[in-house]
Amino acid sequence: MAISQIQSLADLGDIVFRNQLVLLRFYVACGQQRDQQNSVLVALQNSGLVDQVVEIDVEASIELAFKFFIKSVPTLVLLQGNEVLGYADGEQSETALASWVRSF
Repeated sequence: MAISQIQSLADLGDIVFRNQLVLLRFYVACGQQRDQQNSVLVALQNSGLVDQVVEIDVEASIELAFKFFIKSVPTLVLLQGNEVLGYADGEQSETALASWVRSF
C-alpha cells in the first residue's frame, strides 16, 4: 500500500468520512529523514494496524497544520473518523509506532 498525500480540508473530509483509523504525518518537504520514516509508515499500514497513512506538507497546507495545532515537524496524528486519538512528535521506530497505535 502507498502513502497518500493531501493538501486541503476537502481532501481530509473524504478520509474522515470513511471512519477508518488514519495516521496523518505532518512534515516539511526538505526533511532529510522522510524516506526512512516512510518505510516505517508503509510497514505499519501493511501490518493492518492503521487503515491509511496520509502525509501532509505543512508548507503546502498551512490550513491543515493550523487545524491540528502542529507546532513542530514531523508530527503524527492518529484519527478515527473525525476524532483525534493522539499526537506523537518526531521520527518513530516501527516498534515504538506500533506500540503507540495499539495503545488506542
